[in-house]
Amino acid sequence: GQRLSLYRFRHNLFQSYLYEDLGPTERELLHEDVGDALEALYGEQADEIVVQLAWHFEKAGVREKAGHYLRRAGEQARRQYAYEEAVAYLSRALELLETIPETPERARRELDLQITLGVPLAHARGHAAPEVEVAYARAQELCVRVGDTSQRFQVLLGLRRYHFIRGELQMASMLGEQLLSVAQSLRDPVYVSRAHMMHGEILYWLGEFAQAREHCEAGVALYDPQQRRSHLFLYGNDPGVVCRLMGALALWHLGYPDQALAMSQEALDQAWALSYPYTLVFAHFFHAMLHQLGWEVHAVREQVQEVLRVSAERGFALFLACGTILRGWALVQVGLEPLEGQSVVGQAQVEEGIGQINEGIAALRAIGAA
Repeated sequence: GQRLSLYRFRHNLFQSYLYEDLGPTERELLHEDVGDALEALYGEQADEIVVQLAWHFEKAGVREKAGHYLRRAGEQARRQYAYEEAVAYLSRALELLETIPETPERARRELDLQITLGVPLAHARGHAAPEVEVAYARAQELCVRVGDTSQRFQVLLGLRRYHFIRGELQMASMLGEQLLSVAQSLRDPVYVSRAHMMHGEILYWLGEFAQAREHCEAGVALYDPQQRRSHLFLYGNDPGVVCRLMGALALWHLGYPDQALAMSQEALDQAWALSYPYTLVFAHFFHAMLHQLGWEVHAVREQVQEVLRVSAERGFALFLACGTILRGWALVQVGLEPLEGQSVVGQAQVEEGIGQINEGIAALRAIGAA
C-alpha cells in the first residue's frame, strides 16, 4: 500500500567514494536505519531479503539482529540444498555470537546454531569430516547445560552418524542404543521411527541381519509420512525410505532375494516421490548395492550413474566417493566378460575400473570416512 521511489547511483564509484567518506559512527547509524526500514517494509516477507538484512545489521554493529538473520539465511540455503552457502551463513552467525557476553540465553542460541549447522556440514563436507565432529561435540557440551531432550536426540544422531561413517561401528552402536532410549522417552513415534532406522543401519553393517530387519520393520511401522518433509530438512534423510533399503539388504542376506528387490524398489519409488536430493542419492546407491549382491552389473551401472549425477550437482562428497568405487567395480566386471566370439578380457576396462576404485577410496579417506 506504499509507493516507493527507487534511486540508483550513476556509477558505483560515486557510491563507493561517498560511502568511504562517511565517518564510522555515521555509517553504522545509516546501516541500522536502512535495516530498520527494510524490516518495516517487508514485515512477514522478510525472508526475501534475509541476507541483505544480515549485512546491514552486521555493518551497523547490531550483532544479535545480524546473527538472527544469518541463521535464517542459513536455514533458507539448506532448504534450497545450497549446503556450502548454509555453512557459510551459519558459521558467520556463530562468529558473531562469540562476541556477545556469555549468558544462558547465548548458550541456548549457540546450541541451536550448532545443531542447525550439523546437517549442511555433513552433506557438503562428508559425515566424517573433522568440522562435523567439532559442531556436534560442542552441541553435546551445551546440551548438558541448557538443552532439552529433543535437542539431545539431534546431537546423538549427528555423533552416531559421524562415528558410523568413520567405521567406528561399536561406538556408533552404543550411541544408537542411547538414541533409541532418548527417542522412547520422548514418546513421539517420529523420533522412535528414526532411532530404529539408525540402529537398524548399524546392525546391518555389524552382520546382525535378523536384528537389523526387526529394527527396520519397527521403523516402517511407526513412520508418519505427514511429518517427513519437516524432518527431512532437520535430519537430512527419510526413515521410511532408509528403513526399507536397509531392511531389503538384510532380507537378501537372510535368503529372500525377491522380497529384498521388491522392498528396495518400493523405497526407490518413495525417494522419487519425495524429490529430496540426499534421500534420492541414498536410495539409488543402496539399490545399486542390492543389484551388486545379485551380480547384476548393468543394473548397478544404471543406478550408479544417477548417484554420481545427483552427487555432483549437490556436492555430496560421501556418495561421490562411494559411487565412484561402485562404478569402478562395474567397469571391472564388464571388462572381465569376454567379448562375443573371443576369449580375451577387456584389459583396458579392468585397469580403468581398478583406477576408479582407488580414486574412490582415496576420496573417502580424504573426508575421514572408512
